[in-house]
Amino acid sequence: MNGKTENEKNETNNKNAPTETEETETDYKDKYIRLLAEFDNYRKFKGKENEMLKSVLLKDFITDLLTVLDDMENAIKNKGDDGGIKLIYNKFKKILEKQGLKEIEVNHGDIFNHGEHDAVLYVNDELPEGKIVKVVRKGYKLDNVIIRHPQVVVSKGKAEDDNKKNDGDDVKSIKHERNKGNEDNGGG
Repeated sequence: MNGKTENEKNETNNKNAPTETEETETDYKDKYIRLLAEFDNYRKFKGKENEMLKSVLLKDFITDLLTVLDDMENAIKNKGDDGGIKLIYNKFKKILEKQGLKEIEVNHGDIFNHGEHDAVLYVNDELPEGKIVKVVRKGYKLDNVIIRHPQVVVSKGKAEDDNKKNDGDDVKSIKHERNKGNEDNGGG
């Protein structure tokens, strides 16, 4: 044998084992670290949630202001520019652009895109079928998300027979077009 009694062996083992206060201290440290991690995760979650809420509120606010922008633009076109309206319009537009608003560029002859455009009328035209003939109302994006689709007139192509009776096919309801575009864009 190695010369140690049973009591001496137990005392040596007890010296290497952590004391009750050391175990409690380790438990508290673990709980503290976990609590810090949980709080950090909560803080990040709330930050993202606040950003989303801010984004939604800003989108709603800017969408409401777009009608004012349209009215100013129409006043400039229809009444001529006396300088004052155009100055106000430009300042107002710059403020909206600073908040992330961007006009969706649409030109005569562009290809109609269900996800980005809202067709309000289909007409016979010299342009090939599916090309944009005219922009009726401008569209806008807020932080690269469409908040208002541009409303456009779309070509059906040349009329097959100029003497053909117009049976009302030139006008087509496009609600399903917009809904299809919204599905493609995730809602917008």
